Amino acid sequence: NLAMTGWALMCFLAHGDTPQSVEFGHCVQRSIQWLAGYFEKKKFGGGYAHGIATYAISEAYGMTQIPMLRGCMNDGITHIVKGLNSVGGLTYAYGVDGRTDLSVSAWNYQAMKAAYAAGSDAPGLEEGIYKAIKCLKTVSYVKGADQYSSGFAYAVTGNDKAAVGSLA
Repeated sequence: NLAMTGWALMCFLAHGDTPQSVEFGHCVQRSIQWLAGYFEKKKFGGGYAHGIATYAISEAYGMTQIPMLRGCMNDGITHIVKGLNSVGGLTYAYGVDGRTDLSVSAWNYQAMKAAYAAGSDAPGLEEGIYKAIKCLKTVSYVKGADQYSSGFAYAVTGNDKAAVGSLA
């Protein structure tokens, strides 16, 4: 429910809808309220769901400037930043070293970017963004023999690019 609500909210926001919109405002308002309830409980979920919810609430705050969303956004971002592994990536759970999963990391990176654009003052956000960029450049990117065999690894254990599996 958490990720699905986040995705649905982002669709409405991308369409330009806010709680004041005539046609979909009620749906946007209820989605925002439901997600805000998640952040108020401070029982943050796993890497996918939390990253998507934080991305959505950051976009919502950026578009609406609803004051209570700022705290939700900052709480969500703080959890993400603290949960980055030693190389700047993430896996299914926060704060777990050893494996970087690009699909999980990407949702969380997008959340950090959206929060930054919305004016988040969460501690460590800028440092977290630079750590994520370094992870993408040095850990996740795999240079192949040519442009067709280069790309981003779906998952990397530590810094070991010898067995990255499929490219994302």
